[in-house]
Amino acid sequence: MLKKIGFWIENLDDQYQPPQLFVGGMDPADKEMVAAYLDRGVTYLVYRGYSWCRFQCGAGGAVMGNCDLTDGEWYWPSSLSHYLRSHDIRLPEEFITHVRQNRSRDFRRTTLDELLNECSHRNEKREEDDIWIRWCNEQVPDAIRERRNEAIIEAKREHLVLMEEEFRKTEEDVGLSSQVCLFQGCQHHALKDKFFCVRCIHKAGGQEYSGQLAKKLYEFLDELNDKLLRSEKD
Repeated sequence: MLKKIGFWIENLDDQYQPPQLFVGGMDPADKEMVAAYLDRGVTYLVYRGYSWCRFQCGAGGAVMGNCDLTDGEWYWPSSLSHYLRSHDIRLPEEFITHVRQNRSRDFRRTTLDELLNECSHRNEKREEDDIWIRWCNEQVPDAIRERRNEAIIEAKREHLVLMEEEFRKTEEDVGLSSQVCLFQGCQHHALKDKFFCVRCIHKAGGQEYSGQLAKKLYEFLDELNDKLLRSEKD
């Protein structure tokens, strides 16, 4: 199993962390050595869309890329070198040591299959533990965890408000039955010519609040960026 590194938050409720929490602390000489190594990786996975910078610096698709790269033991987003060079993020010492030991290799001269076969015996021996996620989680301040959870709650609350507006509009457009919704415990009237109310029909389809989560994610990242700017000025 390949070890992952350099994957950042995509949704407020996913397992990854924002890169703003890992700025600074990496030796400049190591940083450029690692960034160059990352750029020499072999294409491992290709995605339909380009990645985007979590610092919202405006880096374009060509910089951020649309694939993951690998050296046969680790794999990372092709944009990871951008975070090192442009935003001074640090990486686990375990990976830096690994790069030092293999810094002279240019993996682009090797096919993906050759690379994976070459490293398969080492990959089979590693523990079933996500080193990257564990390393990141160990460094996240409690205040950031709490703020992230608050943002999720805010997203759900905003979603419910928006959906209630949609429910009322549907009731006005479709009309209501004189019968109460048949869903156990529900006291709302069913929609006209239906057995259930609009809320229970929506609930059966699964409530989605991805739009509000995305909005809150950008707000959360903006807060972290502002915090970084204030600390730099201080």
